[in-house]
Order: sequence, then structure tokens, then C-alpha cells
Amino acid sequence: MDKMSFYQRVNNFIFRKVTKNNKFHLPNYEDLGNLKIRYIDIGAAGGLNENMLFLAPILDITGFEPDHRSLENLSKIFESQGVRSHKILPFALNKEKGEVDFYLTNKSFCSSMYEPDPSLAESYRVMDKFFPMEKTTINCEKLDDQVESAEWIKLDTQGSELDILSGAERILENCAVVETEVQYVPLYKNVPVFDEISQFLRQKGFQIIDIMVSGWHEPYLRNSVHVSGGSKTPMYGNSIFIKEELLPRNLNTAVESEQILKIFLILISYKKLGLAFSIIAKAKDIGVLKQDHENLIIKILNTRFNGFFIRLLGAMPKFIRSTDYRAVTSKKLSI
Repeated sequence: MDKMSFYQRVNNFIFRKVTKNNKFHLPNYEDLGNLKIRYIDIGAAGGLNENMLFLAPILDITGFEPDHRSLENLSKIFESQGVRSHKILPFALNKEKGEVDFYLTNKSFCSSMYEPDPSLAESYRVMDKFFPMEKTTINCEKLDDQVESAEWIKLDTQGSELDILSGAERILENCAVVETEVQYVPLYKNVPVFDEISQFLRQKGFQIIDIMVSGWHEPYLRNSVHVSGGSKTPMYGNSIFIKEELLPRNLNTAVESEQILKIFLILISYKKLGLAFSIIAKAKDIGVLKQDHENLIIKILNTRFNGFFIRLLGAMPKFIRSTDYRAVTSKKLSI
């Protein structure tokens, strides 16, 4: 088992123990009031990931999916998942509006605005995913021209993520969290790889908080001899970025309480318990967190977490260990 896989499995095990059933449900609608999270889903085929389903009742989704094969059922999927509202736009995005080349690969999920690199595809024995291939053209729009604002963006577009983000500079100013697919090995010609995307987002005031590798491959020599030895190359995955101003060390009174609550919920969906709790603790320390939002967070903690494992992980911040919080919380937390 490779190291990344091992750590991911350990993290998932701990998360299952911290949560009562590995599934979240938000409190009643009257508790949430008019709370909503504006979410942009670029490459929306398949709907919400399982870890996000508990947020469905408060998500206002704008989805982009140019593949007509995925469009047919996408609205039905979002409806079945119980999202607050959704709008699906059937076109691609780029840094500028206009027509671009598009490469339809053998496996539809590998299609891209970037041309696959046959030499690398052959080296890693993934030729069947890309070839045979067909070249066509598609019309693209600019994200800044299509959406007013969003707190959360997800991109999964097989290499064009940096181009899309370059056309979303206005939206990124007020965006809190970005999840983007990244490539560690350029399987497409001239495709931006992880470090280029990371550098761009750092320049926009974001900091990376997680790197997830979902594709590992072992290389082959050109004579088809397998290069073994238990070593695999990370090919692609997802990275999560958060605005630096929302990190505990930078948090100040200019941040609104509702924004803190939204960040808490988004981070919980990514299993970032320690960071989520630390942000809440700092918000309370500087007097930003409103009482109704504080009570709502306590309600979520009381109903969905096992206090023993939270203490074991050291993830629970000092504000939950305080006398006031011990009085408010039930025996379920037993801090």
C-alpha cells in the first residue's frame, strides 16, 4: 500500500469514529434561517460528491457542463440530492470568450481543451483512455461574465482549470474556498500542472490546505518492460485552497459571522475538523461569532460528533472546553 493511500485510509477511519455514522444532516430549516452557500460546479457531471450531500439544503448551485451526454440527467440528479436551488449552463469556460479546439478522447472523462500527449500516455500505459481521439471546436464563455459571486468553487475540467480561473479574477476576490483538479504529470501537451495552479491561487490570496492524489501509475519503458519496485507516480488529483484571510492567524473583525459559519460547514465536508474548529475558536476569541451561529454550531457538534475521539485527536479548541460550553453541551461531548 502506498503512503498516500495509507494516510487517506487512516484519516477516513478517524473521521468515521469522530462522526457517529459518517453522514451529516443539518439541523432543521428554521435553525438555518436564510443561510445559503453559493457554489459554482465546473465540470458538474454526476452531481454532488457524497461528502457534500449534508450541505445540499443550503447550496445555491451554478453548474457548467458542456457534455450533452451528462446534461440530460444532471438536473434530476441535483433535485434528487435535495439542493436548495440549481442552474445548469451548457457551455465550457475559458480565460476569454471565444472558440477553441476541443479533443474528444476515447473515454469521455478525459476529453479536454488540451491535446493529449501520446508519448506520456504510452509511457504510463493509459493510451486506451485517450485514443482514438477526435478534434473539434467548442464555444467558451468567461466565468466572470456568467456568475455574480460565489463562496465556493469546484473545477474538474481535465487541464483547463488555470485558464478558467484566469477568467474569474473578480469572483475569486470574494471566494472563500477553491477545489480544483490538478495534474502532477502533464498528460496533455502544454497543460498547466499543479505548481502553476498553486502559484496563481497564492497570488490571489489563497493558501493550500489539502492535496489529494487519486491517480497513481507505474511507468513502463519503451520496450514494454515494467518498471516495478512498489514505486508509483502521482498523476492527478485534487487540491483545496482557502483564502488566507480566513485562516486563524489572519482572522480579524472585518470577517462576518455568517461567513465563519459557512467556512465551518465547508471545511467539515472536507473532513478538515481541526482547521474548522480552530477558525471557530479564533472567531469567538475576537468577538466575531454571533450567538445564534454559535448555538447552531454547538447543535451540530452535539448531534453529530463523538466527544471521546475529538478529545483524542486534540481537535476540539479551548472554547469548547470552557465552563460555559460544558454547561451548554450534553453528555454526548463530555468534555
